[in-house]
Amino acid sequence: MRTQQPDFSKTTLLFGGSFDPIHRGHIALVEGARKALPSIEQVVFVPCFESPGKAASIAGPEERLRLLEIALSGSEAIIWDFEVLRPGPSYTIDTLRMAKQWGAPRDKLYLLLGADSYAGLPGWKCAGEIRSFAQLCVGNRPGHEGPVWDDRDIFFRITPSALASHLIRDSLRSGKIPPNALPRELEKELDRLFLKSQNPYDN
Repeated sequence: MRTQQPDFSKTTLLFGGSFDPIHRGHIALVEGARKALPSIEQVVFVPCFESPGKAASIAGPEERLRLLEIALSGSEAIIWDFEVLRPGPSYTIDTLRMAKQWGAPRDKLYLLLGADSYAGLPGWKCAGEIRSFAQLCVGNRPGHEGPVWDDRDIFFRITPSALASHLIRDSLRSGKIPPNALPRELEKELDRLFLKSQNPYDN
């Protein structure tokens, strides 16, 4: 894994979020999308600077980027730092427009969303334009299927998970790493930071 400019000539799965922190639920979503879309050639994580409409991230943008790099070390995934290095709200439409500038054709670009994010899609900035830049790929938990906003959107099922980012952050605030919640390399780095009294979630 490297932080780099993606090669948008490849069929790409784009996955954005605050990743505060990235957890195994995120990884399961990516794995489910790759099974549903075997043509995917590269997975690109896009950490945001500020997520519109959500509470502010606890860890700062530079720290979240660093921890994401550690969590995905050894992975073939790419991290595109376009959003996290640009202060202010990170709007998906801006990132998709930038991807197009860098050569991403719509038929090779998939935007990965969890069901909760997809449910709120009509309220996003320039929501009506998003499908002109990318195809939407949505992970549903069985029994928790939400609305279908467009018949062109692609849906796949993921294994139900009890993981929730806010519960993970609550544990991390107290210096505890919840079991089986985080990628192993991230666990090791947080353990190291906790021992040095440098908990990025103790703000």
